[in-house]
Amino acid sequence: MNAVGEIIASRRTIRKFNHAKDVPLDEMKEMAHLASLCPSRMNDQPLEYVLIKDPELCEQVFANILWGTRNKVNTAFADPVFAPNSYIAMLVNRTIRDVGYEYDAGAAAQNIMLYAHSLDIESVFLHCINRVALSQLLSVPETHKVDSLIGLGYPAHTSTVVPVTNGTVYSLDAGQNILLPKRDPDSITHHNRYGAK
Repeated sequence: MNAVGEIIASRRTIRKFNHAKDVPLDEMKEMAHLASLCPSRMNDQPLEYVLIKDPELCEQVFANILWGTRNKVNTAFADPVFAPNSYIAMLVNRTIRDVGYEYDAGAAAQNIMLYAHSLDIESVFLHCINRVALSQLLSVPETHKVDSLIGLGYPAHTSTVVPVTNGTVYSLDAGQNILLPKRDPDSITHHNRYGAK
């Protein structure tokens, strides 16, 4: 596996961050630049990015993350002591495209998170958020909408891949480190036709 493969294989979601180091603004700008290079349907590029570093604003952003909405384990990460110290808010310019932008957003987010990981900056991709409140906090005009947030910082826990044994919902070990079940690649890979190995 080459260096790019190693970065992809080792990147994991982190939900508890330490605040010993700050995420440099220059690196966040580079993340947004690399996100802007992602594939875009018809090359119409509907995405924009708000780089959030102000500590007070970061606290307000954190208060509008809906921890535990889909997985109750996530309530363990609702303590602001472990909040990301920076965020990138991904916006959609609705005058360019109001539907069907999700593929762009996923590709852009992956560019951001992989580049961050290459710098030892870890991330969490956040969708369960209060978009109305965040739009007001970030002064987002009505022509745009908040799609998601990427929280950034330096990890205060680990996230380890484990085999799927009883569903794919992740859990925590005794130290509140994430145990992340992933399906075996051989079980999801088919050769030429479905079911052929």
